[in-house]
Amino acid sequence: MSSRSEIDDRCIVGRTKHERKRTIDIDSTSIASKTNSNHASGYDPKRSRVNDNTMMDFIRGVVSADLTTVPGIGPAAAKKLATGEGDEKVTNTYQLIGKFLMLKGPDTEDNKVESLEHCEKFWYWLQDKGISAHRSAIVKAIAMKVNGLLPGVYDPDVYGDDDESEEEE
Repeated sequence: MSSRSEIDDRCIVGRTKHERKRTIDIDSTSIASKTNSNHASGYDPKRSRVNDNTMMDFIRGVVSADLTTVPGIGPAAAKKLATGEGDEKVTNTYQLIGKFLMLKGPDTEDNKVESLEHCEKFWYWLQDKGISAHRSAIVKAIAMKVNGLLPGVYDPDVYGDDDESEEEE
C-alpha cells in the first residue's frame, strides 16, 4: 500500500443526485471522494449479516484485545489487518477502534466529518486492507461500540429503516 492512496468513485459522502469531488487528507493518505446516487458500494448497515444477538453481545460487552471478538472479523481478516507498517498495522481491537476514531477527521471550516462520511472512510480503509467480506458488519460493530463510549460518534438514523436488508458485498 502506498503512502498516498486514492479512493475515487467509491466513497459516498452524502446521498445526493449530484456528483461532488473533494479531497480529504487522512494520515498522509489522500482520499478523493465522490457522491453518486447510483453507486451501490460503501458502508450500509443493512448489509451486515451478523446475528443481532452477537452484535448486541459485542456492543454491551467488555472490549477484548482479540480482533476476532469483533463481529465480522475472523482469523483471515485479523491476519490482513495485521499487515502494513506503522499506523496501518492493526493487531488488536483497541488499535482498530483507534483507527476508526482517527478517520473521524480532519474537520475543516468547510467540512465537519459526520457519521456518513466517517463510516464510509472506515469501510474503504478496511477494503484497502484487503477485507473483502463483512466490512459493513465490522463498521457497524465498531461504530456502535464507540458510540456507546462516546455518544454522538455514530448516528444510525441517517441510514433509514433497518428492516430492509441487502446482501453484503
